[in-house]
Amino acid sequence: MRKVEVTPYNKQWVWMYEEEANKLRLIFGEQLAAIHHIGSTSVPGLEAKPMSYINGKNHVRSSGVSGRFP
Repeated sequence: MRKVEVTPYNKQWVWMYEEEANKLRLIFGEQLAAIHHIGSTSVPGLEAKPMSYINGKNHVRSSGVSGRFP
């Protein structure tokens, strides 16, 4: 069985998300309509699994592309 680790809120999660989001903006450029930090690490003060979830939406389709980044 896999162990799930929940840790106290870390203020660096915002910075870590921004760093990954900027990489995705460089990769996808104009194709990327929106990008969002989602999940428990996006909520200030909330304990969470130390893994950021990012949701991106492109201009071509209405459905988004999601990924998780440790």
